[in-house]
Amino acid sequence: MNQRRSLSQALQTAELPPEALAIIKEGSPRPAPERLREVAPVPIKTEVRAAVMPNPIEPSKEAGEVQAIKPRGLVPLSVRVQGDLADTLLRVAFERKLQRRAPYSQQDIVIQAVTQWLKKNGY
Repeated sequence: MNQRRSLSQALQTAELPPEALAIIKEGSPRPAPERLREVAPVPIKTEVRAAVMPNPIEPSKEAGEVQAIKPRGLVPLSVRVQGDLADTLLRVAFERKLQRRAPYSQQDIVIQAVTQWLKKNGY
């Protein structure tokens, strides 16, 4: 059985061509970096503006009534449900995704179900 030796020992004892020795000594050849041309820095305008946040509740034109502004897009909502309901929702979403039947994401299924419940109950 051959005795184990380090890579540097193996390279010292082997007879290598000059090209191989040059690569070992210098490392892999790297392309020469292009000269970067100097560019004068461009001043950045720093203008501070006060953030205008819309009031989520605005008074209605009629006295005493308050209307909520409807948010645009999706907003995060967190609820707790029973474990078997969460498991079933996950399984159904996965099966529908495999069948390429919409709605197939958990989010879309929940949105559709809650929307139907709200309409059914007059909201």
